[in-house]
Order: sequence, then structure tokens, then C-alpha cells
Amino acid sequence: MQPGNCAIKPRAPFKSRAAAVRVPPEMSFFVKNPEHQRLGIFHGYEVDTSDGVGAWVIRGKSESPAFWEGPRHDMKEHEGSVMTVILSEEGSPCKVGGRSTWKYEHAQWGIEGTLGEWMAC
Repeated sequence: MQPGNCAIKPRAPFKSRAAAVRVPPEMSFFVKNPEHQRLGIFHGYEVDTSDGVGAWVIRGKSESPAFWEGPRHDMKEHEGSVMTVILSEEGSPCKVGGRSTWKYEHAQWGIEGTLGEWMAC
């Protein structure tokens, strides 16, 4: 295998749920430069400060300029957003898509970078 290629060889016939596509097990191919493929994520959080009862919950997500707070059945929207900081396993800032800190303004369409950048982090 050449550097920058990924061998894919299914062990059994694969049938997609979306379409009746079958890939025979003897078929194999290479994906060229998988590290250049782009990967974007969205994420969020929920904190229940009432020991799981839902009496007081705080919730937010990376693509939103607001967060929600209150009883789970009656949450109110507040101004404020999530800031995502990407760190390496050692705890140092790690850049994905040219930045290691993603504020709402940058993350509203997804936190995006190449697979190679994500894997390096």
C-alpha cells in the first residue's frame, strides 16, 4: 500500500439501507489521500443540576448563539454561546481548519477540517 492511500476490502457483501447496493467481498479499492477528506462536526452539552430529575437544566450547542436554562419542561433561551477549544492528547492547542478555538461565529456551519488535521490532534 502506498502512503496516503487506504485499502478497503469488505469481508462480506455489504447492503446499504438507503439503496439495494451490493458490494461483493472480492472487490477491493483504494481511497486516494483520505487525509485530505473534510470532516465537520456539531456538538452540544446538557447539564442537569438537579441530580437527573430535570428540575434545572442548562443546554447549549456549538452552532447556536444562545443557550437554554430552566426546568426541562419550561426552558428559557438566553444570549450566550459555546466556545470549543480543540486540544491534543497532551493538552496543548491543536488546530483544525486553521484554528484551535472555535466561537459560535466560526462554528455555526460546523467545526470543519481535514481528516489529517483531526487525526493529528
